[in-house]
Amino acid sequence: MARTVQMAQVRQDRAAPTIRRTKVMVKKVAPWSVFRFYLLYNFCVMLVVLFGLTIIYNILGAVGVLHDTEKFLRQFWNSFHFNGGWLFTRAFAIGVVMVVFWSLVKLTTAYMYNLISDLVGGFEVTLTENR
Repeated sequence: MARTVQMAQVRQDRAAPTIRRTKVMVKKVAPWSVFRFYLLYNFCVMLVVLFGLTIIYNILGAVGVLHDTEKFLRQFWNSFHFNGGWLFTRAFAIGVVMVVFWSLVKLTTAYMYNLISDLVGGFEVTLTENR
């Protein structure tokens, strides 16, 4: 009988873990850390996009779409030719400019969040911890 009561107590302890909850308020974000995060994030996105464009460019070249397009455009410009190196160096340069631009936009957003959270408060987040 004592063993059955003890086993039931063990099952209750395992079945109902205590969950500790706490609410925290995000009042400020560090603009420099937001800028660094988005600089790296946007650079990774740029690399993925460039890799995808490279795959599409190679597929279009293998299928013959680039050659047919060159042949069509030579009717208007005699020396027209697709140069992949020229295209992708320009795409990389434009991508770097866009990475810096969007990182600066996120930096400005972080400053605006800090200003607005001073007026109306920040985000309320509920954190839970299983014990």
